[in-house]
Amino acid sequence: MRLTKTIAIGALSTLLALSLPVAGASAATGYAGNSSLTITGRGRAHGVGLCMASVGNMARAGYSYSYILQYFYRGTRVRYKRLPRTVRVGV
Repeated sequence: MRLTKTIAIGALSTLLALSLPVAGASAATGYAGNSSLTITGRGRAHGVGLCMASVGNMARAGYSYSYILQYFYRGTRVRYKRLPRTVRVGV
């Protein structure tokens, strides 16, 4: 069964998503048109991103959250940032 989904994403999001090397991705190709971006993948599930079942298994085995994130999103770093006491969110 072939599934198609169309979503609108910003240029920065697209750049970040395409630049992240992902563990477990079977195969993916991309094509950028004038007003569209088409990504075709194959493998188990969508083959891109974080597998919740694997995360659960790794956590139960004692792996840290930073190790798990780095496993699925190679090359990333976990950083800590001191936030103000009050965080305002506009809705």
